Amino acid sequence: MFSPNLDSLDDIYSRSRGTYLNGGKDPILVCYGAAQYAAFMAEELGRRYGIPIQASGVTVRVPQANGSDAGHAVAAIKTQEHGIVFVDWGRLIPTHTFNTGRALRVYQALVGVPAINHQITDPNQGGRHVGYLFTEEGKLYVRALTFHGELETPETAKLFQDDPRGDRLGEQRYKDMLRARP
Repeated sequence: MFSPNLDSLDDIYSRSRGTYLNGGKDPILVCYGAAQYAAFMAEELGRRYGIPIQASGVTVRVPQANGSDAGHAVAAIKTQEHGIVFVDWGRLIPTHTFNTGRALRVYQALVGVPAINHQITDPNQGGRHVGYLFTEEGKLYVRALTFHGELETPETAKLFQDDPRGDRLGEQRYKDMLRARP
């Protein structure tokens, strides 16, 4: 499902087109639907023009006018030239990294708000959540709130905290995959 009130990209497109043409505002066009639509359009345009692109919607934290912060959704688009680029209501934010965690840290640093975790969605599966990425701060926060969280982490759990292959290998693997896509 693309948003709590829309079921398809056609619905999102129809509502956004109508709003644009009549100059009004439509509360249904919230960030979640816009992020899913932008991610889907990026992948579709990439396919049509032979440009290898992967995209998804992702949740982030943003500051509010009253000094608090709130949840928000943006499109995360992986490009060969600029790494992960965030599309936030039409504003493009290139991060120049292929590492998703690092790219999200760039975004959060730019808006000045830390995040505990990010939800990753798939625009080709109706915006279905496909993963959760906890930040380093989020891991500490969750650990502190966990029952018996003060106990030492077992050795087997430590195996899943870091990628032993490193960022460079992941970056090279992604570049190779982009070059191989038709």
